Amino acid sequence: MHGLPLDEWTPREVRRAPDAAAPSGGSGFATARFTVAEPADAFLALPGFAKGFVWVNGTLLGRYWEIGPQTTLYLPAPLVVPGANTVTVLELERLGDRVDLRERAELGPRQEYVETF
Repeated sequence: MHGLPLDEWTPREVRRAPDAAAPSGGSGFATARFTVAEPADAFLALPGFAKGFVWVNGTLLGRYWEIGPQTTLYLPAPLVVPGANTVTVLELERLGDRVDLRERAELGPRQEYVETF
């Protein structure tokens, strides 16, 4: 494992990184754009993606991993602006084919924990 110097990249290099990703479906940066009239809370799903990081409009939203249990990331309304918005994904293993915005969280199957003494 090694770190990526994302904080050392110039703004131009950061903007260019998604375009430099290979279209092979492997690891790399990817971007998606969506437009909204009025911002609202949502949940971001990454079907087909394996493991990585997500930014929305330049703000780190969080990490994701296909093993779950949750399969969506909470996207609060203040991170979304009226008009055009950008989602940037740094995929470490396998790029998916789309990013979905959903109304409800998908947190995985219900689990019960029982502790005995």
